[in-house]
Amino acid sequence: MKETEPKFPRHLILIFFFLSLSIWVAGYRYYKEEKETFRKDKLEDLLAISDLKVKQIAAWREDCLGDARAVYGDTFLSFRVRQWVKSGKDPGLKQEILERMKALQEFYQYKSIILLDTDGTVLLSVPDGKEILGADAKMLAAEALREKKVVFSDLYLSKVTNTIRLTLTIPLFVRESRKPVPAGVLLLRVDPHRFLYSLIQSWPTPSPTAETLLVRREGNDVVFLNELRHRKDTALALRFPASMEHLPAAMAVRGVAGVIEGADYRGVPVIAAIRRVPDSPWFLVAKVDKEEIYAPIRQQLLITTLLVSVMIFGAGGFVGFFWRHQQARFYQEKYEADLRRLALLRHFEYLTKYANDIILLADSALKIIEANDRASLSYGYSHDDLMRLSLRNLRTPDAQSSLEQQIKEIGKQTGLIYETVHQRKDGTTFPVEVSAREIEIEGKVFYQNIVRDISERKQAEEELGKYRRHLEDLVNERTAELKATNVQLENMNKELEAFSYSVSHDLRAPLRSIDGFSQALLEDYGDRLDDQSRSYLGRVRKASQRMGQLIDDLLNLSRVSRKEMIRETVDLSRLAGAVASDFRAANPERRLQFIIGEGVVAYGDVGLLRIMLDNLIGNAVKFTARKEDGRIEFGAVPSESGPAYFVRDNGVGFDMTYVGKLFGAFQRLHSQDEFPGTGIGLAIVQRIVTRHGGRVWAEGKFGEGATFYFALPAGH
Repeated sequence: MKETEPKFPRHLILIFFFLSLSIWVAGYRYYKEEKETFRKDKLEDLLAISDLKVKQIAAWREDCLGDARAVYGDTFLSFRVRQWVKSGKDPGLKQEILERMKALQEFYQYKSIILLDTDGTVLLSVPDGKEILGADAKMLAAEALREKKVVFSDLYLSKVTNTIRLTLTIPLFVRESRKPVPAGVLLLRVDPHRFLYSLIQSWPTPSPTAETLLVRREGNDVVFLNELRHRKDTALALRFPASMEHLPAAMAVRGVAGVIEGADYRGVPVIAAIRRVPDSPWFLVAKVDKEEIYAPIRQQLLITTLLVSVMIFGAGGFVGFFWRHQQARFYQEKYEADLRRLALLRHFEYLTKYANDIILLADSALKIIEANDRASLSYGYSHDDLMRLSLRNLRTPDAQSSLEQQIKEIGKQTGLIYETVHQRKDGTTFPVEVSAREIEIEGKVFYQNIVRDISERKQAEEELGKYRRHLEDLVNERTAELKATNVQLENMNKELEAFSYSVSHDLRAPLRSIDGFSQALLEDYGDRLDDQSRSYLGRVRKASQRMGQLIDDLLNLSRVSRKEMIRETVDLSRLAGAVASDFRAANPERRLQFIIGEGVVAYGDVGLLRIMLDNLIGNAVKFTARKEDGRIEFGAVPSESGPAYFVRDNGVGFDMTYVGKLFGAFQRLHSQDEFPGTGIGLAIVQRIVTRHGGRVWAEGKFGEGATFYFALPAGH
């Protein structure tokens, strides 16, 4: 009699529906409460972080002002500066003032300290170096003297060095006839990267999107004062209209405070805490992407959903257990009958495809339940003998230990290809490659093994290995030779560097003595010497100074050759403009006209390219000295291999017959009396262009000026 399936009872469906509804309601209420609690905690954390950073920035500003006020109240320093300026700059007083400035710089960790006179001229600087003040620094000095108080500048971009600065400007006064008389101005330059920027950019907890911004208002714009996490080169460069409705930085300068939601400079939705930094024009914005803040909440929703689903499925499983129990017996016999048929069907499908290899089918206990004819031929067993064996029996004793691990890997990956060693009935062995896969049919596991004899391949691999080892020996031998050569080159470079230092140190000292004693003779005994003697001493001083300049140029030529190069895209227009400004400031008595082409860029090392432009433009300034209106032009013209950059002047020019001598060291086309110099500058230019893989050339006509061209490879 044919069996029929039992009907599913309706009352179990009602019970399942009631349980499911109750679980969903409870899960939803739990999720809502957790979501609100989590959001409240995150907003409180954001407010706490912003308040902490504002307090730290305010405290840092107050510390800096406190340092500056202490210096402002140091009447001894002001008196010494006034005394030094009035005494004709006595060396002893100068050294005393410098020691005081060095102590301030080292103790308070300022980037540099500069002493100005009341006209804004640089008198001294620490660290020692040639300081060129921009208009911003001079305005700050004038303001401090006018207001008679310490002035703490805002963040600004130096037009001279193109660096971001903060400056504390301290006026120095002494009392004469009961009136304060200005003695000078002290500039304390603060590097914002040391504390301010690192404080702003830090975040107390790991976060992929969290960021702190420092902004201020400039006219109708909001300006970003620090480097941003998600966009480069933004400090004092990135700005947006202050009227942007949803931009947190714009909200800050419009007076909004507290926690807000908006879209940041990337257009990404964020939650931000806005605070004003006391006693400053700055506003601090601490923000985190909404995606990051709500990610854990969504994860909690997923977990809650999964938990509720598991509970519902559990209820369904509990309800369905009874119905399944009734059906289990009905399907048992049908299941067992179909199982072997499906396994054999899969097996014979693989036999058809891989009949040229050994094919074995084994059950979950690794007992062989089927094998093809190639298996009998390869192992020397009959088909019936193979059916009584396990997969373990086909391996050598040493290879049997790895079988269990390989079976586990097959289960994890549903398939595995590996190599092992099998043995025949007569005990002989051979290497094989096994492609094994797991076949699951109605919950039972079978293992399909396709085995290939790889004896010939192993032999070929062994021969190849011998050849590879031979090649490795040759490579090691050549590598050792190259290492020895590199060591020799490194030693030569070190010796050259030591020699350069020795030349610089040992030659400078006697030259300074010659120059100094010659000057002393002129100053102390000049009235006792005749005109010819004074002329001889003047020529001695001039020769020693020229020798010192020659040593400097030779050392510069050597350093250019050894300097490590860092290639990047360089704005040559900006570099040329900065160099032109330096030469204009150094030659105020001349009417120099500089024409700088806009948008000229190249790919190379910014430091070396600055040195190259300094030499080319300096060369043009020197050879236009006899022109009432010197004109110097920088730009680029197209050529077959890319842009060709040029520096053109209307100076004395040169005869093209001697163009081959221009770029050689010590090669001069004019006498020292006509145009001073050492003949090294253009050699440095050629060395820099050659290191970049480019070329340099010149065109000129005597009396009509000259043009120097250089071409550089394109960037990658």
